[in-house]
Amino acid sequence: MGRNRFDDVDNAVCPCWRWVTRLVVPVAAILLLLAAASLRGAAGEATAAAGPEGWQNDLAPITAADWDYGKAAHLLERAGFGGTPDEIERLVAMTPAEAVDHLVDYQAQPDTAPAFEASPIWDPGMDPFPKSRADAVRIARETG
Repeated sequence: MGRNRFDDVDNAVCPCWRWVTRLVVPVAAILLLLAAASLRGAAGEATAAAGPEGWQNDLAPITAADWDYGKAAHLLERAGFGGTPDEIERLVAMTPAEAVDHLVDYQAQPDTAPAFEASPIWDPGMDPFPKSRADAVRIARETG
């Protein structure tokens, strides 16, 4: 193995320095990794035990008997957009499979959103919108 610029200094300070750097440091690193892994495992066990024990490692679908307002609300939250109390009640009236289909197959659902109304604030003279605020101010001053 090649020498480095610290070899003479290290040997002068501690004759066993090579032994320490080649054996003790790697062993300490391995012990730290094992300790971190055991802590991570303990944290994972605490998280998994937070719910009912029957849920652990259970990927079975929720039965209609277990389906309620809280689970429907949770499904809407986990789907990413939440829901109003009326939307949650609508899902509660469905089976769990129907509720998931309702969320996933959204194109099949009726469009109940109101028609788009353009803002009365929009100024067609600002299209395309200026690249900078200074340009927007200049155009606004020129056109009123």
